[in-house]
Amino acid sequence: METVKHDTLRGTTAYKSECFICNQGCDARVHVKDGKVVLIEGDPSSPVTKGTLCAKGLASKGILYHPDRLLYPMKRVGKRGEGKWERISWDEAYDTIVRNLTSVEKKHGPDGVLLATGTNRGWVGYFTRFANAYGKQCMGPGIAQCWFPRMTAGILALGSPALENPYYEGSKCLLVWGVNPTSTWPAKAVSMMEARSRGAKMIVVDPLLCETASKADLWLQLRPGTDAALALGMLHVIIEEEIYDKGFVDRWCFGFDEFKKRVKEYPPERVAQITWVPEHLIRDAARLYALTKPASITECLAIDQNADTISTTRSLSILAAITGNIDVPGGNVISMPKKHLERKVESGLDYLTKEHHEKRLGSREYPFLAGEACVMPSPSAHNYTVWQAMLTGKPYPVRAVYCHGNNMLVAYPNTPMVTEALMSLDFFVVADLFMTDTARIADIVLPCGSWMERGGVALHDQTSFNGIHLQQKLAQIGECRTDYTVLNELAARLGFGERMFPSDDAYFDFLLKPSGITYEELKKKGRISIPDTFKKYETNGFNTPSRKVQIYDPRLEELGFDPLPAYREPTESPVSNPGLAKEYPLIMTTGGRVPVFRHSELRNIPVLKEIVPELLVTINPETASRLGIGDNDSIIIESPRGRMEARASLTEGIDPRVVQVPSHWPGKNNVNLLTDNKACAPMIGSAQLRCQLCRIRKKEEDGVG
Repeated sequence: METVKHDTLRGTTAYKSECFICNQGCDARVHVKDGKVVLIEGDPSSPVTKGTLCAKGLASKGILYHPDRLLYPMKRVGKRGEGKWERISWDEAYDTIVRNLTSVEKKHGPDGVLLATGTNRGWVGYFTRFANAYGKQCMGPGIAQCWFPRMTAGILALGSPALENPYYEGSKCLLVWGVNPTSTWPAKAVSMMEARSRGAKMIVVDPLLCETASKADLWLQLRPGTDAALALGMLHVIIEEEIYDKGFVDRWCFGFDEFKKRVKEYPPERVAQITWVPEHLIRDAARLYALTKPASITECLAIDQNADTISTTRSLSILAAITGNIDVPGGNVISMPKKHLERKVESGLDYLTKEHHEKRLGSREYPFLAGEACVMPSPSAHNYTVWQAMLTGKPYPVRAVYCHGNNMLVAYPNTPMVTEALMSLDFFVVADLFMTDTARIADIVLPCGSWMERGGVALHDQTSFNGIHLQQKLAQIGECRTDYTVLNELAARLGFGERMFPSDDAYFDFLLKPSGITYEELKKKGRISIPDTFKKYETNGFNTPSRKVQIYDPRLEELGFDPLPAYREPTESPVSNPGLAKEYPLIMTTGGRVPVFRHSELRNIPVLKEIVPELLVTINPETASRLGIGDNDSIIIESPRGRMEARASLTEGIDPRVVQVPSHWPGKNNVNLLTDNKACAPMIGSAQLRCQLCRIRKKEEDGVG
């Protein structure tokens, strides 16, 4: 569509933009009338979303004009968390922030200040630049727990996170692992079902009979947290039966012979005992995926949340590679070569010194998260180690936090520990849209804009690896400022403004420089499409040290880790801790998406809360009957860390030994009251959120539960 179009039927002006509530980044049309947004709909001209938009995007007007929006900067005037605030100017807010951060640095050293951010909103890459330019360590709840492990594994094995990019057109077999695209990526769900309608087979790996699993030819209902064993079991079958792509393996795989020996340790009969997936289904799935070409893998955060996330995610990369499904139509493609956005330079990683990497909290234990070995442009401090530093002052004190777009009291595992740590700070700043639980305990609160209140330039590997998209600012609410503007203005006052940009548009122009156009020109053009090309490795090899698929990785060996993928039993399971399992007999998996919410957001939007008004915990009827629990009963869930409340939702689509608890609900419904954050996956520090133990009981009617 035209980037600005007059809709005579509605009497509006429709602007082409991009919804950025989540990191899918759907093309949208925003209708404006008399200076106000009146309607948001999908963009039918989009080759990605084809006119669809999820409930979150359609309800965006409710975010923009919500009566509880933060409209101006505020400072705390009562005790921390008391809820007493005073409106202040932006200048006073900035002056207060700079004065306090400088004071903490003088007293405790430069590492006394830490930055925190949330999930990708378009501006998160720029926040990384801000952190690196400032020379401060940064962290986020979803970095080690989502995205980092599978991206890291893709880069280590393939030189690219190709498994983020399933190419559904022409795919004859869809392997969907640990994700329900109906809830996570509606655009992918549509493309998957289109492939299905063309005759593509589908294998789904999920403990829950979700919407996607219900459409599968093969549903592999594994024990939560055993993904690596299942992948290695499938690889055992493929290698034992020699149904891998021998030509590709001989030419393009490094360390295959060593890996052949490793997978002998995972025969399907053993893997069936570990995973609870019947042996015949393991064999059937391996054969179907290997022999039905081309085949694609769709993966997401479930595989980022077990006891060895790097082994799990590397195993899936190897599965795609040895079957010849990398960078082919219908397989998983490496991002298209293009006049790309300035992503590498954007991060400001070059501003960091060796000392920055060495002093980052968790760098020694988790080098691929926090150390110099990190292959991502945004190395992150390790969450548990940060809270320890706040609470104990070891290895050095962290006394001030600037938090941008992150409801930390809901999003991080072990909420009691997080709360205690943040409450102990000398100074705490939060920038957000609403007065969240986390903002309520801040000293300064800054109001930022929603996606309709800022411009942007974006490329989304997960849904649009061959296009650069336009976002346009279409509204202004109160004194809210764009995230880019806030970071630019803070950087100038903190003394490193020259490392940032003078304006939002100047930054967008910088990103677009390799494409040869400016942001103003993109606003007229609407989208930059890049032609699809395949087997790009045939020109220069893979972007790995061997220029091949790195199955055996000497880099891991040098750091003291296993150079080959392996299975690691969850720290808290009926197998590893049978004594604890007697007291807490159910395996709890958490983090599954609710289609109308994004992490901790949108539960204050009435039309969305009406769809999912309460937290529902998925329980098998057999388990519920044994515990005297009926459908929709109020229940108490307990773990060795604490307790929470919810309502029961009974379904036979979950194993009687497992319960599924959605995350990011506030207050007494917060699953992170139960979760452990200390026992983490090696190399990258992921919390084991998909495989911890719990028990459930009915809440007493008199409220004494």
